[in-house]
Amino acid sequence: MISKYCRVFSPTLLHLAQDFTANNLGPLFVPEHVCAERILTAYKKFITAVQCISKLVTQVQRHKKGIFLAADFADYGSWTKNVNPARRNAETLMKILAPLKTVIF
Repeated sequence: MISKYCRVFSPTLLHLAQDFTANNLGPLFVPEHVCAERILTAYKKFITAVQCISKLVTQVQRHKKGIFLAADFADYGSWTKNVNPARRNAETLMKILAPLKTVIF
């Protein structure tokens, strides 16, 4: 049974995602989601988001695996105001992620 909430992706979108994965990630990668909104809501300090992302970079480098990173601090991310400190400092956060050769898609 298919739920009425199940989304059907367009063939074009699926092709773009498959192409992106093949060309940028390879067959083995770690999907990761950084939810700056939750970090900032729980800890109320931007430095905690910086520390979290820094630890992520260290762990990924240690294991030398590709990573697909989803984050909510881009313009198209979370709609709540809680993420605004991270959004205002997105450039700083992306510099921390630079060693991972992050590709924004």
